[in-house]
Amino acid sequence: MSIKGRHAWNCQTCAKAVILEVIESWWVNPEGEWDDFEPYEWLVGKCPGCAGPYVLTRESDPDWRERYYQDEPVAEMPYVQSFPETHRALSRAVPLTVRESYDEAISCFRSGLNTAAVIMARRTVELVCKEQGLSEGTLAQKLRKMREQDLIDERLFDWSSVAKDLGNNGAHDFNPVAREDADDALLFTEALASYLYTFAERYETHRRREVASD
Repeated sequence: MSIKGRHAWNCQTCAKAVILEVIESWWVNPEGEWDDFEPYEWLVGKCPGCAGPYVLTRESDPDWRERYYQDEPVAEMPYVQSFPETHRALSRAVPLTVRESYDEAISCFRSGLNTAAVIMARRTVELVCKEQGLSEGTLAQKLRKMREQDLIDERLFDWSSVAKDLGNNGAHDFNPVAREDADDALLFTEALASYLYTFAERYETHRRREVASD
């Protein structure tokens, strides 16, 4: 919920929901053709309890152009915490469906909903597999296929048990999920998406430059 000069958020220092005092907020409109750029917003706020600073960001409604032309109200997209850093927001190179699912997992984690966080982390990993063209079989089989195709390295594959095992436990086990376990699942999910969409993209750019310079 947001009102002028105030925004509801979960303060990780106070460990509770608070109403941030909004110091400043502004929209950034990247340069480019009308059909290419995606505006996004920055918000700087202060917790009234601990006086800690918060920097939030959010993207524009993905259908904002269509709504604009049809003179319809633009949907309010959720904010993502950029500072203090707990779990980083995923790169814009990551598909939107994956980012939205990951952001929901982070929101659950910041609200202390550890079970919901690991279930959403598992869902995010499933979406990553789908984006890579892997939709057949169990999550474990999809991740193994990803390793066989050299889409991920051995370390990421070993780590992947965190997300699939915790996701299963969160959905079918009545025991509470520890915060440290939820944190591990989110860290793996972030690492997987970053490896596939950010690291891989930068590496290929580097290789293309090397080939061009030969």
